[in-house]
Amino acid sequence: MQFIVCGTPEFKEGLWQIVGRCTSDVHVGKRFLEYFPYTVIRSPDNLEIQSEYGTPRPINLLVEKIVAYRHEFETLSSGITCLLIASGDASDLTDDVILRGASDE
Repeated sequence: MQFIVCGTPEFKEGLWQIVGRCTSDVHVGKRFLEYFPYTVIRSPDNLEIQSEYGTPRPINLLVEKIVAYRHEFETLSSGITCLLIASGDASDLTDDVILRGASDE
């Protein structure tokens, strides 16, 4: 389970609101266990793109809700932009990080 964070998460009513894009299926009730920064590097002619990834860091976030297109979902597929409502501590997250769950999620 992976999710690209777009923007700084906000803490509201005891839960974290995290905006971003699913890069694999994301499920309510599953946990993100690590995160890592990434940087996109474009060639001068803008024809090639490379991504550089930082060192993974531990995190423990439980997906409580997934909201997209004014509806709540139990699961969202890769490529969908959404709002995750999560419990745990997302205070270290910033823009341009990737959240990752256990390999079997």
